[in-house]
Amino acid sequence: MTARIMMSSSGSKTFLNSAGRAPIFFILSLLALLSGASCRASDKGAPPSGLVVVNAPASGEVRRVLVNEGSPVNEGAVLVEIAVEAGAPAAQQDRGDEGASARAALEAARREMSEAEAEVNRAAVEAQRIEPLVQSGAAPQSQLDAARAQYQQAQERLDRLRNTAQSAQNQIVSSEGRRLAAGSATAEKIVEVRVPVSGTVRVLRARVGQQITEGQPLATLSSARQ
Repeated sequence: MTARIMMSSSGSKTFLNSAGRAPIFFILSLLALLSGASCRASDKGAPPSGLVVVNAPASGEVRRVLVNEGSPVNEGAVLVEIAVEAGAPAAQQDRGDEGASARAALEAARREMSEAEAEVNRAAVEAQRIEPLVQSGAAPQSQLDAARAQYQQAQERLDRLRNTAQSAQNQIVSSEGRRLAAGSATAEKIVEVRVPVSGTVRVLRARVGQQITEGQPLATLSSARQ
C-alpha cells in the first residue's frame, strides 16, 4: 500500500513538472516569434546596407551623364550635369538702366535739334537779306557781321546736338548688344552632381535631355566602405 502511494506520488510529481515546463516553452516561443516580426517590420522599406541614393539638388534639364551603370567611381567625381535657370544678374540690370539713360538723352537731343535747325535757317535767311544791303550801302558791314556770327553760333549748336544724338545712339546699340550677350550667357547655369562616396554605380536613372525635379533620384551607388 505504501509503495503504490509512493509511485502515485512520484507520478504526480512527474506530471506536475512537465505541466509546469510547458507554459514556459510556449511563452518563450511566442516572444521569439514577436521579436522576429518586429525586426522584419523595422527593416521593411529601408535601403539595403551599403547603398547610397544620389538625388537631384535642383530642378532642370540633364545636359551630361558622365558615368555608366557598373562603373567604379571615386568620391567627388561628377556624375551628372544639370542645366538650371538663373536669374538676371545685377550687372545685366545695370546695362538696362544704361540703355534707358541713353534713350532719354537721344530723345532730348532730337528735340533740341529741331529748334537748332530752325534757328540756323532763320540766321541764314537774315544774313542773306542783309548782304545785298551792305553791298549797296544801305546797311553797315557790322550788321552783316553780326548776322553771320549769329548764323555761325546756331550752326555750331546744331553740330553739337547732332554729335550728342549720335553718341547716344551708339551707346544704345552697344548697351543692347552687351545686354543680349550677357542674357544668353546667364540664361542658365550648370549644376554638377558629384559622387558622395567612392563605390560602384548600380542603377543610373538620369538620361541626357531629361527634365528632372529637385530631390528626384538620379543614381544608386554601392559604397566601397561597406
